[in-house]
Amino acid sequence: MTESWLTLEKLTGLFETREISRLNELGGIEGVMQSLHTSKEGLDQENPEREKRHELYGVNELAKPKTKGFFRLWLEAFNDTTLIILMVLAVISLIIALAVEKGKNLSWLDGAAILLTVLVVTLVSAINTFSQERQFQKLNERQKDRQIIVIRNAEPTPISIFDLLVGDIFSITTGDVLPADGLCIESNNISCDEAAMTGESELIKKNPESRPFCLCGCKVQTGFGKMLVTSVGMNTQFGILKQAVLTAAQERSLTPLQEKLDGLSGNIGKVGFVAAGLTLLLLIIFWLIPGIQHPASFKTGEYWLLLVDYFIIAVSIIVMAVPEGLPLAVTIALAYSMKKMLKDNNLVRVLSSCETMGGATTICSDKTGTLTQNKMKVDAGFFNGSLIQNLNQQQVAENTHIDDEYAALLLESISLNSSSDIRHNHETNQKDYIGNVTECALLLFTEDFIPKEHYTSVRQRLHSLVVNTYPFSSDRKRMTVVRELEEKEATNGNKYRVYTKGASEIVSGLCTTMIVNGETKPITDADREMLNNTIYEMASKGLRTIALAYRDVAAPASAHQSTYLSNKDAFSEPNNSSSQDLPRKLTDPLTPNPQPEMEMEEVELDGNDQPIGSHVEPTPMKVVDEAPPPPTASGPSPFSEDAPPEEDMVLVGITGIKDPLRVEVPSAIEDCNHAHIVVRMVTGDNIVTAMHIAEECGIYDPKFGIAMEGPLFRQLAEEDRARILPKLQVLARSSPIDKQILVDGLQKLGHVVAVTGDGTNDAPALSKADVGFAMGITGTEVAKDAAAIIITDDNFASIVKAVMWGRNVYDSIRKFVQFQLTINVSAIVIAVIGAVFAITPLTAVQMLWVNIIMDTLAALALATEQPTRELLLRKPYGKTDSIICGSMWRNIIIGAIYEVIVIVIILFLWGETVPMKHTPSDPAFNRIKDCPLLTDNTRDEISCSELMFKDGICRKFLMEPNVPVFSTRHLTLIFNVFIWMQVFNWIASRKCYNENNFFSGLFTNYMFIIIWLVVVVLQVCIMLIPGLRDAFNVVPITGWMWLYSIAFGVAILPVQFVFRLIKAPDPFHGNVDIEDDASVPAGVYLHGKPLPEGAQLNIVSPIETPRAPVEDHKKLELLPVDPNGNKPSNWKTVKLTVTTAAKWKGFRGPLIRPREQVVEENFLKTTN
Repeated sequence: MTESWLTLEKLTGLFETREISRLNELGGIEGVMQSLHTSKEGLDQENPEREKRHELYGVNELAKPKTKGFFRLWLEAFNDTTLIILMVLAVISLIIALAVEKGKNLSWLDGAAILLTVLVVTLVSAINTFSQERQFQKLNERQKDRQIIVIRNAEPTPISIFDLLVGDIFSITTGDVLPADGLCIESNNISCDEAAMTGESELIKKNPESRPFCLCGCKVQTGFGKMLVTSVGMNTQFGILKQAVLTAAQERSLTPLQEKLDGLSGNIGKVGFVAAGLTLLLLIIFWLIPGIQHPASFKTGEYWLLLVDYFIIAVSIIVMAVPEGLPLAVTIALAYSMKKMLKDNNLVRVLSSCETMGGATTICSDKTGTLTQNKMKVDAGFFNGSLIQNLNQQQVAENTHIDDEYAALLLESISLNSSSDIRHNHETNQKDYIGNVTECALLLFTEDFIPKEHYTSVRQRLHSLVVNTYPFSSDRKRMTVVRELEEKEATNGNKYRVYTKGASEIVSGLCTTMIVNGETKPITDADREMLNNTIYEMASKGLRTIALAYRDVAAPASAHQSTYLSNKDAFSEPNNSSSQDLPRKLTDPLTPNPQPEMEMEEVELDGNDQPIGSHVEPTPMKVVDEAPPPPTASGPSPFSEDAPPEEDMVLVGITGIKDPLRVEVPSAIEDCNHAHIVVRMVTGDNIVTAMHIAEECGIYDPKFGIAMEGPLFRQLAEEDRARILPKLQVLARSSPIDKQILVDGLQKLGHVVAVTGDGTNDAPALSKADVGFAMGITGTEVAKDAAAIIITDDNFASIVKAVMWGRNVYDSIRKFVQFQLTINVSAIVIAVIGAVFAITPLTAVQMLWVNIIMDTLAALALATEQPTRELLLRKPYGKTDSIICGSMWRNIIIGAIYEVIVIVIILFLWGETVPMKHTPSDPAFNRIKDCPLLTDNTRDEISCSELMFKDGICRKFLMEPNVPVFSTRHLTLIFNVFIWMQVFNWIASRKCYNENNFFSGLFTNYMFIIIWLVVVVLQVCIMLIPGLRDAFNVVPITGWMWLYSIAFGVAILPVQFVFRLIKAPDPFHGNVDIEDDASVPAGVYLHGKPLPEGAQLNIVSPIETPRAPVEDHKKLELLPVDPNGNKPSNWKTVKLTVTTAAKWKGFRGPLIRPREQVVEENFLKTTN
């Protein structure tokens, strides 16, 4: 190794241009690898020189957007019009009190108290917002962290993505999102979607020879291999782009529930504005008339302070009426739920999915790993012509038909045709599966039953002979690998051996012969029936059947030349080194020699080798070729990368892989049934296996349900699929497009659909679903990106917990809305009634205290309720259901009416009139101080209007004979009673439907208890502590008044209990009721087989996914390019593949065609 390290600037510059010539200047891939002090065996796990690499190349973390600090959030909390007006009025009140009244009789206290209270309100709001933002940030960080596989010490090693280092060898698999920039050092048909980085809509082939550059953030659509990591974090091209556009943190978009609440808040606010305006109008009238009668009043500061107080009260009504706590309650509920859901193995990526799950009516679930344990093991098998059940080592040893030659063939077919691995965990003394669990089960089978050679040594021995790999895809349902035969193995002119494994019914269908007792024999009709029966027998026991096959082939004549141009026509001579040897000097497909460059895309040719519709003179074009096949020991691969030689295969064997059902799944399915949620199994497995597992876990009922195969499902007319869907319980042998069609059909029927997926091709269905669940263990990164929630344990029971949390979020918000509206209605009515008599039962500071209780503390208490299993004993929420249901209106109205009646009784429960000491001719606000009931040692005084009480007022209050009516002591009682009614209504608001047990679960909700006690303690402090008491304009009250206050508060509970005996209609309308259709009876619907008796379905041609090649576009019209180089914005240059260019001998002209979307429309019209 060289002592010097490659500089960050050179690595960054290399990927900015992505030119082969610049890579060659650095010594090719091998030179870069040496300069990064690494090798193909990866870094040393014990000493990867982490600090040195971090210092030189940075860490694998992207810069976080700047988040708002606490003080900025506090300042933003003041950005509320009503609060600003309130503060301005408070300042005016302070100026008048200090400048005019000189602070007499503590006249400045009200203004100061209002300012202080506003500060407290905004501070509490800022604290809540700050804490929730930090919580969301932590959850986002958890979401970004994921396990990746790198090669260290020549072994696959799982690490956190944040621990990835420059110099690591990253193991690429289908469905990965590349975690860094790097150079491809080994490719097995790797193709990447680089549209996010380069705008290129087509997949880009990757290989070490000509296209080694892999970009961070791009998705691996096919293949597997290895990549040398050259840049991480902010030094990747993705990181540089992110840094260029990185600004302040974006605001999260509103969830559907928040949007609903915004509308509700607006309507409540309007009512509050009207009530405040009416109150202010009445108070101003009562202020003007006495002033007109006694003009001297206008010359006193105290009289003007009274007017300012009236404005303050009006604004305070608005502050209290506008429920700004509703969005806060949603945020708290969602943040709390996200945090708790993480403990229940649900990592929420999309905030709105929390609430959406509350309305889910159907769940389309995968089988493997979700309903089953994903701990696969080969339990049975058809080997060498014999079926072995309950597989164990003794049975294999006793089966003399499995000789060494057959065992070697079986071992090789499994070892080479796999990209997974098994590692012994010394800490747990168990074997960890790395990669696909089905492949790992087969590898474990070779370890247990073919001990003569380990699969890793087979890979090392034969890896250099592998010439092509065709990864598994959900369309093909199989995986194939081609290797060269060694000279001693080659017979009958065959030079290559093809291994295929995959779905048993598909792979066995490709076979024309099979191995029986060590000999190859043709498969007869009787043998075919026997194989089908064997597959059915294993599948009926819930086993996943995987078939293994092989064949020896000769090199196809001119295969490479028929697919690719000669290398010397478009490329440099290929490197003839072994695939194990990294080329030092690479050929650049964009810099061919000696021919001029041409850019092409395959188009349809006519009989004269001219493009259809073309009448242009040939002119030179630039070629952008797909990467050539990976080189082998003897040169380029002779086989097409899209069509493996899989005909006339030899059946090696069929394995039956057992994946036990998760213990908790049957009860979880039962919970879904009680919750009126229909669970459907969607799997690629054999229909017999699927039905067995579905029936075992409670999804499939043969008497009422339908089990159908995917190919038949695709062939149904849309109206027939709509009739099938209500009864469809199992969809087997399905493809990703089946899942997408299923989701779309269910949504059209009115369902709220949740879908699980783990594969790259599941992404469309996950995005289409109302809530997509990706598997955290087996799921690809593409699937996780498309999902709203990631199930970290791949367990179906975790989805049921997500349903509970979704319903709980909705319930929590409804409880808070119910509590807040009760206060709003009662407070507004009380304020208006008081204004009619020219009094203000609640002062501005007191109303702000009520506002704190309503908005912040109640949101914290009611939005943090724990979900209970009772949530699963009712129907889902309806998509269009109102936030406020009938039972809530009943509870709100009853609570508000009770509170208004109590306050009105206390307010106007007058006694006998007491003669005043004397009656001076001063204004009314002086006369009220002459009531003999007033004491000199308190701040007690009477508040009344000259208009209503011309001779003043001095009356006893019946509940307490020594208390004057409308005195501060009287109004203090009203304030205390009002607060205690809210305190106990808080408990009643924990239930918002027809429940009567308000205390159910109360003593397990510690958050509610703590906040409730805090409010009680604060209220007692406000009433008893002198300084705090003055700020709230209250005076000491008697013991009887305390008793009245608490008694009136407690009484709201029995009142709510009694009236809730009047049951409101069921507020849950989410389930979809569809009438039974006799023309689609229950049963098993098989592709190519007769339908169940009575079934009436219209089977049409199968649905095909849109084809990408332009050669299928029959109506493509080609036009010449403008000589000046100008072209309309809706046209783009046509690319031709090298295949077409080879046929198109005389053409040398640039072409343009309409945008891809337009061509696609023409194509669809043509095919239809």
